[in-house]
Amino acid sequence: MDPWIIVGAFGVIFTSLQLIPQVIKSLKTKKVRDISIGLSIIVGLSAISWLAYAIHLKDLPLAIANIINLIGASILFTLKIREKPGK
Repeated sequence: MDPWIIVGAFGVIFTSLQLIPQVIKSLKTKKVRDISIGLSIIVGLSAISWLAYAIHLKDLPLAIANIINLIGASILFTLKIREKPGK
């Protein structure tokens, strides 16, 4: 097996997992005060771009990783905009 396939697989796995710890913490504590809304916007736009590229290439692992990323970014964005001022 080509070693670059393994490197790519790890990239897909870590891309999928990158927001999960923050999403879990934010959902448990209901606190997102210190999270930049720009982070979720940029991650969301990045995930949409990568997802479009993955669909074009018919690359299912890359598509799945970015769907997961888009969901995480959407959750953080939603929590951030629903946060009450001063909390």
